[in-house]
Amino acid sequence: MKNIYRIIVLLGLSVLLVSCTKGQDKLTDLEFEREDVTLSIEVTTGALENTGGNGWVEGVKETKNVTFKTNPRSVAIFSYDALDILDYVGLEKTSIQYLGLVKGSSIPTYLNQYMGNNYENVGTLFMPDWDKLELFMPDLIILGTRSSGAYDRLRTQFPSADILDLTITDGFYMEGFERNINYLKALFPTIASEIEETYQDILIKMDTIKNLTTSKNAMIVMINGSVYSTFGQISRYSVLYNQFGFTVSDQEMTTANRHGREIDHEYVYSINPEFLFLLDRGAAIGSSGAIGDFLQNNFIQQTLAYQQNHVYTLNASAWYIAFGGFHSTYQMIEDLDAFVLEFSNLY
Repeated sequence: MKNIYRIIVLLGLSVLLVSCTKGQDKLTDLEFEREDVTLSIEVTTGALENTGGNGWVEGVKETKNVTFKTNPRSVAIFSYDALDILDYVGLEKTSIQYLGLVKGSSIPTYLNQYMGNNYENVGTLFMPDWDKLELFMPDLIILGTRSSGAYDRLRTQFPSADILDLTITDGFYMEGFERNINYLKALFPTIASEIEETYQDILIKMDTIKNLTTSKNAMIVMINGSVYSTFGQISRYSVLYNQFGFTVSDQEMTTANRHGREIDHEYVYSINPEFLFLLDRGAAIGSSGAIGDFLQNNFIQQTLAYQQNHVYTLNASAWYIAFGGFHSTYQMIEDLDAFVLEFSNLY
């Protein structure tokens, strides 16, 4: 009886999706030749759904050589950095006729145009909507850090779809960024030159900032309500040190925990950073920000960074949600440009 009910529900969803799709315009009517290309990719295998069924636990990384088809027509994206890159160079120049993505309050404002009815909502950043994805029939599924655990089930449930994981390993931002760019260049050859040109421009801008930060120590603090975390050289925010050139204020801080090391106001005061960069996680996920409360603390106001007006707020969407895109990386550079401008004026 349950199986009959499930079939009826799926048939209903199928009729609904088909009727909606027929009412939508394809993103392009152009036809693109599809060719085989072999990529060395890293995937997460053996992951399990968490107890809430809204995310993944465990799993191990595995590297494998996989043959993909170029110029996919139907693409489901579970990572905003991939959509960010495609949008920046011109998604309309690609082979994509139908696009599925994660819609919700956390989508970066510069991607709001994809909230429209021409684009299918295929789940969350953590978990696909399996029924909708089955009806969407993707040629290519793009995963990110939060959704990487879905690989095994996707491989089983969608054997004809290509699956690409763009997870950037913590502590290796540029390595992952460059690798992902090369993946997208290979799969979407019509925009390969635009992707490469943009990447080279980003490298130049990063080096410009790095030339000014030598010997300047900094601390990044992620604020999540009343909970504060900081990140070292090998962390999800290693880009601040490895690419933008700052040194870590606390040289003994070595944690590689993805969520950073939990700290308090006294810790920041004891380290006394020269530059302080603040990232409000609450603002990134659509809740109220708490940077003001953090800065009102007496310990923070006694730090060198605060007293010399070297406290900078980072764009939460760029640094937390769409980390690894083109729009987001340019926003990261713009966040640091405020430092460059002040540094140039003061020194």
